[in-house]
Amino acid sequence: MMNSISTLSAMKIHRPLHSFIRIWIVFMARLVIGALVSPTTPSPAPERPVRLANVRFATGPMVNLAGLAIIAILIGLYALFW
Repeated sequence: MMNSISTLSAMKIHRPLHSFIRIWIVFMARLVIGALVSPTTPSPAPERPVRLANVRFATGPMVNLAGLAIIAILIGLYALFW
């Protein structure tokens, strides 16, 4: 995250592009880096599987309401500043 912020800041100083284009360039660069690094990481050992039988993925009502509140705040900020 901090690397993305510093990259965006450097691009803003050296190349004044529209903010969406700068974000898109950084996003695509991160995808390329991930695609290059991914094949070099070893696969997990077959004798050590991840067991998800006892994991609960449900969220409580407060988490859902907090998520909706964050979405509403972001929509308001985008509408105000975009």
